[in-house]
Amino acid sequence: MAKLVVAGKANCPYYAKAELLADYLQANLPDFRVHKITQHPDKWEQWLHDICERNGWEHRESPIIWRELLDRGGKGLLLGGVNDFLEYAQQYYGITSMMLSEEMVDIAEENLQAYIEIEKEEEEIKSLIKPLQIWITSASAPTCYQLIPLLANGEVFGMTTEISIHLLDTDQFKEVLCGIVMEAEDMAFPLLRSISVHTEIDEAFIQADIVIVLDDILLNHEVQSLENYIREVSDICQVYAPLIEKNAKSEVRVISSGKTFVNLKAMMMMTYGPSIKTENVIAVATSWESAAKATLARKLNMNAAGVKDVIVWGNITGCNYIDLSHAKLYGYDCAIWGPANFPRPVLNMIYDSEWIHSEFLSEQNSLRSRVSNCVGMLPAHAVATVLRYWYHGSPPGEIVSVGVLTEGQFCVPEGIVFSMPVRFQNGNWKVMTELEISETTQKVLGRLAHELVQEKLIALNKINKMHPYGADKITSENYLCQEAFNDVQSSVYRTALKLRSVQSLCQLDLTDVSLIQHILSSEQSQREKQISLKVQQISGMLMKLFERARLEKPGQVDPRAAEFTLSLLVAMYDRSGTGYIKTRSAAAALIALSGDTLLAKYRAFFQFYAVPDGKMALMTHSALRSLLTDLNQIPAIVGESCTLSCLEIATHSCFHGVLKSAIDEEKFLSWLRSEPAVLLWLPTCYRLSATEMVSHQARCRVCKTFPITGLRYRCLKCLNFDLCQVCFFTGRLSKPHKRSHPVMEHCVQMSAKANAKHFLRTIRNNLFQERCRRKEAQRRRALEIAEENHFPTHKNTLYMKKQFNEWKDKMQFLQNCQEDKSCKIEAKLQILRASHENLQMELQQMQQDVKTMLQSSEHLFVQCQNMMPRNPEVLLERRVRGGLNPAQIRPTPGTCTDRKSLNSPNSANRMEFLQTPEVPTAADFMFSEAPLESVSLQSDRPFMGQYKKAEENQTYPPEFTENSLSGIMKNTVLTPTAVQIPPDEKEVSEEVALQQLVMKLKDALSLQAKPAQQSALQQEFFTTAERVCRSFSDLINQVTSPACK
Repeated sequence: MAKLVVAGKANCPYYAKAELLADYLQANLPDFRVHKITQHPDKWEQWLHDICERNGWEHRESPIIWRELLDRGGKGLLLGGVNDFLEYAQQYYGITSMMLSEEMVDIAEENLQAYIEIEKEEEEIKSLIKPLQIWITSASAPTCYQLIPLLANGEVFGMTTEISIHLLDTDQFKEVLCGIVMEAEDMAFPLLRSISVHTEIDEAFIQADIVIVLDDILLNHEVQSLENYIREVSDICQVYAPLIEKNAKSEVRVISSGKTFVNLKAMMMMTYGPSIKTENVIAVATSWESAAKATLARKLNMNAAGVKDVIVWGNITGCNYIDLSHAKLYGYDCAIWGPANFPRPVLNMIYDSEWIHSEFLSEQNSLRSRVSNCVGMLPAHAVATVLRYWYHGSPPGEIVSVGVLTEGQFCVPEGIVFSMPVRFQNGNWKVMTELEISETTQKVLGRLAHELVQEKLIALNKINKMHPYGADKITSENYLCQEAFNDVQSSVYRTALKLRSVQSLCQLDLTDVSLIQHILSSEQSQREKQISLKVQQISGMLMKLFERARLEKPGQVDPRAAEFTLSLLVAMYDRSGTGYIKTRSAAAALIALSGDTLLAKYRAFFQFYAVPDGKMALMTHSALRSLLTDLNQIPAIVGESCTLSCLEIATHSCFHGVLKSAIDEEKFLSWLRSEPAVLLWLPTCYRLSATEMVSHQARCRVCKTFPITGLRYRCLKCLNFDLCQVCFFTGRLSKPHKRSHPVMEHCVQMSAKANAKHFLRTIRNNLFQERCRRKEAQRRRALEIAEENHFPTHKNTLYMKKQFNEWKDKMQFLQNCQEDKSCKIEAKLQILRASHENLQMELQQMQQDVKTMLQSSEHLFVQCQNMMPRNPEVLLERRVRGGLNPAQIRPTPGTCTDRKSLNSPNSANRMEFLQTPEVPTAADFMFSEAPLESVSLQSDRPFMGQYKKAEENQTYPPEFTENSLSGIMKNTVLTPTAVQIPPDEKEVSEEVALQQLVMKLKDALSLQAKPAQQSALQQEFFTTAERVCRSFSDLINQVTSPACK
């Protein structure tokens, strides 16, 4: 069979001729097929170049004709142009074309018009098919870069669905977004209708079908607290949600993804956008699911695609829990073979259970950091996978984990976005509530829900700070010491004693059932008993309850009873801090702890939990399960709750032998009177409360207490052997009584008839010991099994408490030691700081004094140089003119003895000299060419003369001091021997100030330190200071000595 392909320009006459000839051949030959390709004249050159380059042909004109080798495969065989085609038809088929040129031109024009009309129709049809409008926030994130190819290649929405992508971000990332747009356009995705950039928030989410929220907050707890980050996320969602409501389509689907606060973003979108359908808002948890599957696959050395049904619970980007109880393996290579769809439980294939409980948990921490620090490929794949499941359904039977708004599934509080297992089908998702979860998982879910509830309350500004899980849990240990009750061996009595102490503290024993029903019925109607009330409303109800109790029993109700009871109810039924408590749950706790009779309590339980059925009310399975669950929270508050399996056993025992799905009040009361094991604490607590003031005329054979108050226990084997309740609870014994002996409990005083009956029973038990022993052993084993099944063991708890207290004491001791050492070190540091500051102040003061002194000395030295020339001849001439005898002037060397004979006059002498009106005597001047070593005065009078006389004679004697003469001058100077030259008043004051400054400097620098007592650094400092002192003294001598000449 031959197939020819004829291609050409729409307005080409030769293409029209070849086209008609090919149609004629196809119509008349049975095995001849023709495929025609018509191109617009503007696109013909590029198309011809591409087709020839692809096949290795050389052709330049329109049309081009080639033959497809259908039966042989390979590339086509080029025939050529219109002339080649005519020759081929004539040679093989004997047919040719006789079309005229005018006809060819007319047909070419018709072809062009037809081609243009066909293109317009295709454009119109294409415009009628509206693409999916996808908006991506924070589009500059790496996740968006990886997500665009996954959305545009057709794998997510199908190969027939076109999409338009809108990238939304701030102006500072506009260049980044433009680069992403250009790159996406260059990839030429066939299903990508358009891709655009948006930076104006008011124009966001127009006609949006899908909104993908990728906004993330970079967490840095050193900068600000976690609560502030939560409020930032809330502010972002408060902007987005109203715009989605306003601009997007009514069926818009919102997907929350990212690295931080994924659940919170989805929750706030629904909160601030109430018109957005809650089933259309989800949070993506597939990243964690995929990472966990990969971890298991590496452990089992298999492909990660074969690991299914791994569940991620809780806060996706916060505290989450990876559940492997339902995980399965497909295609695992092991000893047991099966088909490809044969599953194997993961927990059965991992024989090393220690790895799951230790290494896998540590792997989750690294998993958290790996998911949070991923570049963007993993979260992009997670978003694409969830969208594909949402539009086309998840694989049959496979579990997918996503964050959805809770409605109380798996006992998770309502109103939060919680990651849980779902199944996608027909464009919707459904929570797989049929899955069974273990008790451990149930406890973990409560802890995980607490974090999300706290985030929601902070985002809504209802609380200011997050409270850790269990911080608001109030137990009876807050009210009284429970250590005394921990010695009670029987779990039933231990629970009853603890609850009795709580009942007394809250003073609920002063209330009765009728009063509680009256208060609750006035607040809520029958149909509203299942709804929740705010804690403030519960508080008001409790205030009314205890006000009525105070009127009936004045002087007995504590003013804080309502506060204690409210704390108790919050601890039992609002551990997550939602601020709401169910009405009938609070009623069950108040009724159970009230002081009314057991029958009244049982009837009240039925009244609150029974389901109306026409004229009468019936107790169904679900109602009874709810009652037992609420009642189980009461012993749980003192750490004595039973397991969930016990609740189911009790429910089945109540409906044992009942063919209907519900029971009436009589059947319910008869079941409660039989005292089921799960509620044994309730009648026991009632007996303890009722017999507190009962006195028995008997003596305890162990503690010798008489009379016995409270419950009395009498041995049925030992003759006349009584025990008080304290000795019986703690297991104290005395001969001949043994623990294995049967004991009877007495709540009231025994009559004579009861005593005689008890005596006969004791005799019978002693006569038939073997039979009694067997019965007692059976009874004891039954009680032990019941206690082990219904209540957790208490010995381990006591041991762990003891160990904890020991370690606590040790850590407290170590902390005290560290605090003492820290205080001592801090005191030493304070002393060193003070010494360092004092030393710095002294050094600064010295620097200022030295600067001042040097300035004064320089001024004095310059003045003296200007007034007293160094040339001896000039000085002699001046002295002769002044009336001195030259014969009396002789050069003489100074000696050390002469220097020592000089005494520095004090300030008093100076003033006396200035005030004495005497004529100065002659002074002998001695010249010496040797260095000046001493200056001696050869005058009978004091050195200083009268100031006035000296002023008249215009003579100025220098002033000599011990400090100024202690230096050694290395130059030849003029040494005056005796002269009466009164100084200027200004020079005298400057000299006195200079001497005082020198004395201060010497006192400051003359630090005496023992080398053995000071460090090397201090010794170096003292040595340097002394050297500075000596150098400064020499400097003063050099400055003042020339001035004295």
